[in-house]
Amino acid sequence: MLRKKISVVCFSLFLFAGITYAEENELGRNESDLDFSQIIVGNDPIEPVNRFLSGAESIFMRWVFRPVGYVYGSIVPRPVIKSFNNFTSNVAFPAPMLSSFLQAKFADGGIVFSRFMINTIMTAGFFDPADYWFNMKPVREDFGQAFASWGIGRGFYVGVPSMYGNNVRDTVGMIFDTALDPKTYIYGGQYFSFVNRVMSDYHAYDQASLENWDAYYLFRDFGSMARDIKVRDWDKPQTIIRDEIKLKGASVSPAVLPVRQCSNELKPRYEPMPRYESQGAPTDTLRILLFQVQAHNSDLWPRLSLWNTTDLVHQFDNRSVAVIAERPQLKYRYLQQKNEKNAPLVILVPGFGSSYIGTTSSALAEMLWENGYSVVIMSSPFSWEFVQSAGTTMAPGFPPDDAADLRHAIQKIIEDLENNYEIRPAAKVLAGYSMGGIYSLFVAAQEERNNSLGIDKYLAINPPVNLVSGICQLDEYYDTWKKWGRELAYERVLMSVAKHYGLWNDSFQWHGYSPLAGDHKQYLMHIENDEAKLLIGYSFKRSLVEVMAALLSRNDALPEAVNYGWFNRQELYNMLAGMNFKNYAEQIMLKQFNRNNQSDYSLKQFSALADLHAIETSLAANNKIRIIHSADDFLVKDSERKWLAKTFGERIVFLQYGAHLGNLYCKTMHDYILQAIAHGNSMPYIDSPEEIFSK
Repeated sequence: MLRKKISVVCFSLFLFAGITYAEENELGRNESDLDFSQIIVGNDPIEPVNRFLSGAESIFMRWVFRPVGYVYGSIVPRPVIKSFNNFTSNVAFPAPMLSSFLQAKFADGGIVFSRFMINTIMTAGFFDPADYWFNMKPVREDFGQAFASWGIGRGFYVGVPSMYGNNVRDTVGMIFDTALDPKTYIYGGQYFSFVNRVMSDYHAYDQASLENWDAYYLFRDFGSMARDIKVRDWDKPQTIIRDEIKLKGASVSPAVLPVRQCSNELKPRYEPMPRYESQGAPTDTLRILLFQVQAHNSDLWPRLSLWNTTDLVHQFDNRSVAVIAERPQLKYRYLQQKNEKNAPLVILVPGFGSSYIGTTSSALAEMLWENGYSVVIMSSPFSWEFVQSAGTTMAPGFPPDDAADLRHAIQKIIEDLENNYEIRPAAKVLAGYSMGGIYSLFVAAQEERNNSLGIDKYLAINPPVNLVSGICQLDEYYDTWKKWGRELAYERVLMSVAKHYGLWNDSFQWHGYSPLAGDHKQYLMHIENDEAKLLIGYSFKRSLVEVMAALLSRNDALPEAVNYGWFNRQELYNMLAGMNFKNYAEQIMLKQFNRNNQSDYSLKQFSALADLHAIETSLAANNKIRIIHSADDFLVKDSERKWLAKTFGERIVFLQYGAHLGNLYCKTMHDYILQAIAHGNSMPYIDSPEEIFSK
């Protein structure tokens, strides 16, 4: 099942889904003929069977476990559930102890037995004094790991998300683990253990299921990756450091770059960030991990409880609205200021491929809500869900057309809120980040010609200037793996992901949206820039594949139809994996544009129409627009930054560091967001800009 650190897991599910290693002889094809994702995705010869099992589990989780969980969670508070989990883990000590001994990890086996004795004698196993008082950390070994240490290969994929035995080797190992677990021989023991364990992780499972077009591949690939991390013992920081030295010749400590100098063109609108300590644009971008929902597991009661009132997930109203007849309804989330029908409304449009339940947009909505705004979160027009529900174009990614679809969807959402909540907001703000930012600016230009939404302010955070060239930059990031080769690339990616588990610590806490850490260096990433490039490129590539798959499922988008039935989608993914962003721009977007307009544009000519320069006159004159950008965003060229500064003047600010959204966790960014959507004509500097981190 999904691991505990849910904030990290949710990001990792989206960012690294699909990364599992497969031997060349399993694939039966040459490496040069394959895309990176195909090389490492793993072998799944019984996909129909596995999909049946996964689908059955999904039905069970939603229609059986969920109602049972509501009853159980409304009777048993979170601390009691945690104590029960401690107890069930404690009594299951024989399997990890014997597994450790079989791997010649005698010290680990001794710790497992010592922990059992200490915890049983002192608290009957309901608490963990062995860890709290004697610093004996839990050792989680299993027979699958023991078999792997003997050189037994994992075999093909088999399993369902809640089972860690997601291949032949580990499934056999799970049989031994179960046989050695005393709970197996107590009536209902394993069921009781399952309910307690899943109560803590159900929300992450549910969110991942809803957020992805094909959750099967998400769970399959993430589960395989998680098992590879565990088999390598990379869930232990000391093991990661040891193996990193073997792999790279040295352990990578966070490297801070020299202070970035500001160009003369940006100086008038430049915000220094002296304590950010940049590690380079790719690595800085991954600091988006630090921006998480704060009201998370903060209630005495679990999320599946009638009494949980403080977790943010229960503050959202999940709604849907019909945008296009005979299409699925478009889902969105509404976070209302209680008893404030006139509260200003922020309509939030996320970035490339992002869903209305995404982690980043939820955290941003929470910050706005805490500061007096009601918030609507939509899915990006370039996302699989929007494509299926509200997209009219056959090739999303062309801002003028996508912005028109976005306006239509927003109009339907506003009507839905007015009819069902009787809201009359004092002001309406359209805010978008990344790709959502460029969409917001094109909406502003279209609204200037035909004001149908009544938007009072527009805010774009880190918008690309040229969408086509911006997304094609991601091809360079994704192709980083080619200079390493498949095996080394996979090892480096897997190790980078493992660090987010093994080296993540509890000092990353927030209070009132000011990050708290005893030493701000704790916010640095233990990852190199080339590794970050590959992770970023792959995450965006995954979203592109989902969008193209959703287009195919509409039966009106791509000329070459393939089998996209739920039980066997390997053919579909093999076809789509071979397309990069430039292929998509040239072979799908451009061809569709020329077909619709009976034109013969080149990619360069088409790209100019997807550029903010195309609406320069409107942007320069529109005083409702505010821009917050980073001076080192890798999706924007220096010449484009200078153009932005000239075009927007006092309506734009450039934060010194953060790359692409890697400063969303900083209080400096939050202050600028709040100033941008408040009343006023310019973007004044905040007080004491050097105080990025609260003490």
